[in-house]
Amino acid sequence: MLTSSIWLDLRLLRSPDCNPVLEEHFRPLSSIKDASYPQIVMFIGKKAKTLHLADIFSVRNTLDHNKIHLNNVTGYNESQSPILVADCEMHDMSRWKKALARTRLGETEHHSLRWCSIDSNSAPTLVYSQLVLPFSTLACFFASDFGGTRKVASILASWLVVMSNTVSKQPIAVNSKILIVVDWDDISTFDEKLITIEFMQQLRQETDKRRSSLMQKNKDPLSNNEFNELLRGQFGDVRVVPLLRIGNEDVGIRSKQVDRLRTRILQESQDVQNLRISARMAFSAHHLKSLFHSACIHFAKDIVTPFEFIKAARIENPIPWDFHLHLATLMKLSKPPFLMLFVAPVIASALALDAYPRKMHSKCTQKICCNDLRLL
Repeated sequence: MLTSSIWLDLRLLRSPDCNPVLEEHFRPLSSIKDASYPQIVMFIGKKAKTLHLADIFSVRNTLDHNKIHLNNVTGYNESQSPILVADCEMHDMSRWKKALARTRLGETEHHSLRWCSIDSNSAPTLVYSQLVLPFSTLACFFASDFGGTRKVASILASWLVVMSNTVSKQPIAVNSKILIVVDWDDISTFDEKLITIEFMQQLRQETDKRRSSLMQKNKDPLSNNEFNELLRGQFGDVRVVPLLRIGNEDVGIRSKQVDRLRTRILQESQDVQNLRISARMAFSAHHLKSLFHSACIHFAKDIVTPFEFIKAARIENPIPWDFHLHLATLMKLSKPPFLMLFVAPVIASALALDAYPRKMHSKCTQKICCNDLRLL
């Protein structure tokens, strides 16, 4: 395991108060080309996850690291849309470890978790659901690491209930997909549709339990429409897929199954990426670095209000209070034929360029701007 792949960790500051902190490491994202549009796939589990991750994407991290590592997948890191695997074991941490007395400038940063108690075990779950998932295209759970699908359903139910109490600013179409990988002895007997339906029943039961425990005044089970609406509002899709049990299979057959699962993961991730491209929600690596850092800062302060991508992009470039007056003046100075031919394109162009945080325009955009100016 390379220490440079450590992305996120939960620690205690070496101070009298021993404050919990989220430790953000910048190196994993800094190695990605700024002009690329990466896809982040979460692998959540423990031993089985680690073994399958090595088989599927040749990513090898040590067991029991209790952190989140971010690894480039060999063979895809030079593409326009590289695949990054977030190796997640933060949920398995048994105790809070002490952080370094000082962060390394440009390499790490500590975000003090104002809302967190060291006695609480909710921090890892919230890191997954509120911080990493919105930037990911796909989250893969390895059910055998959780003792079966029931525990996975319980985890996802907690995500659903927590996220349903906030109003996300993202379009529903760009939500991440969920894939639950189960060990199976005979793939020919696996019915994905049937097994997924059975899992969804578990998820609904666990969601009702979670809502009852958190909302004493509302213990009524969700109706079919309410559950489907809740699910649609948080996840792009939920599916259960098989993989031959390790140690109980023919090597050749298992190799084919691994290839099939790899293809499925890549396709599901790419489907979400395509939707995000259409919705203008696919971030370049340059934007990803800046926005994710802003998300870490927001997460440390507030777990009730969802992170707003647009608001974060304008932190250093707020909209002037008299912006609407300038627009009105420009429109008054233009005659009707020029409103659509000149005014509308100018406003759209200005908004598009101004939507980028400072110093985040690509060289290509700069060249286009220079060429356009020469024509004026």
